Amino acid sequence: MKNVLNAIVQAYYNILSGSSITLPIYDGMAPNTELGSYVLIGDRNAQQTDDKCGYMWNVQITVDVVIKNGSFGFLDSDTIAEQVGALINTQLNPTMTDFQAITTTANMSSLPGLNPTEPTFRTLTRYTHLISQK
Repeated sequence: MKNVLNAIVQAYYNILSGSSITLPIYDGMAPNTELGSYVLIGDRNAQQTDDKCGYMWNVQITVDVVIKNGSFGFLDSDTIAEQVGALINTQLNPTMTDFQAITTTANMSSLPGLNPTEPTFRTLTRYTHLISQK
């Protein structure tokens, strides 16, 4: 049995870093030195749901779009989250060598900044995939 989380996180990173999204892409955590906006491939989990035909997983990955300094509202973070969704939630993506995403759904939420002197707006999207091993 192969590690589905490694495969899908790499697929997300390849999709986002090879796209027109100009923000830095980070996996797990942004560095302390990051002062600007970015996209974070955040928490993830996989639940194996085998059947007699092979290995299957329900996989959830959160993508966090963080917009700092220069935005006073969710428009910028929502716009980039929409662009991310258009890349991830297609017939072709996420593409993985040893796995196939059978279905993809998305659930979005927004978090406002807490400090008015440094406005930060975040749009989080939790993608849920049903994935089979090839």
